[in-house]
Amino acid sequence: MKIVKIIFNKYHNFVNFLFLMIFRKYEIIVIFLLTFTTAMLVGQASANLVYGILADKHGYKLILILSVLLAFLAVCLPLMISDPNWFYLVFVLRGMSLSGFFLAGMIVYEFSQADVRPTYVGLNNTWLGTMSMLAPIVGGVIAQTVGYPALFLSGAVLSLLGGIVIVTAVRDPRHTTNIV
Repeated sequence: MKIVKIIFNKYHNFVNFLFLMIFRKYEIIVIFLLTFTTAMLVGQASANLVYGILADKHGYKLILILSVLLAFLAVCLPLMISDPNWFYLVFVLRGMSLSGFFLAGMIVYEFSQADVRPTYVGLNNTWLGTMSMLAPIVGGVIAQTVGYPALFLSGAVLSLLGGIVIVTAVRDPRHTTNIV
């Protein structure tokens, strides 16, 4: 589970790099970029309504898988689109994936016993914080040295790898008796 969080926490700064790419490529005024943030918030809010119901019925692993899929799409689309209006979809997808990642973090509560839960939460937050600190540095180096397409392609590859890890190696706590 830790490796999955490490892989996907680089996406906290995805929006910043996306803004820079759009601004440089299309020379769009800043107020237009702010509407993308609104699209992301709409994606987050709408996904929260659905994810809560899905998580209650099917567990947080499903939410994590859906979030990875949406993150993968959000990272791949900037590589394929030429009309800046399509970036609204990118930001909606990004918002939906973020919402799911935040909710899927609750999986820690399902697989850990109450007496060790604070340790798991602490370890999880430590890894998240470390990756959130390193991601913009690594992303900035990639964007400056080889460009935005390489940055988003690396994000797509990491999404795909993370998705494979989640599907193959992460057991759904609701369907196993081995609780840590």
